[in-house]
Amino acid sequence: MVKKADRLLNTREAMEYLKIDWNAIYTYISEGKLKAHKLGGNGKSRRHWRIWESDLIKFINGEGEEKHTESLNKEMKSVVANSSSSPSLLKVKR
Repeated sequence: MVKKADRLLNTREAMEYLKIDWNAIYTYISEGKLKAHKLGGNGKSRRHWRIWESDLIKFINGEGEEKHTESLNKEMKSVVANSSSSPSLLKVKR
């Protein structure tokens, strides 16, 4: 069986695929919900985000959120274990 080559999409293609605006796509990227890579840039030109099509499909299927949730749960448990007796004063770094 031949595996289809993974395409590298620009943000406009990803926005059209998801049917969302540019603000939403950059929010997902900055929050780490959608895996993206910055390419180019030499000080004079802008860097451009690229997204692997396979990562976009994982995002749509919600596969990336589980890992994010697991790591956040581990961090919360660590904070609670190392905190004082007053859990209402806990602050969690994100």
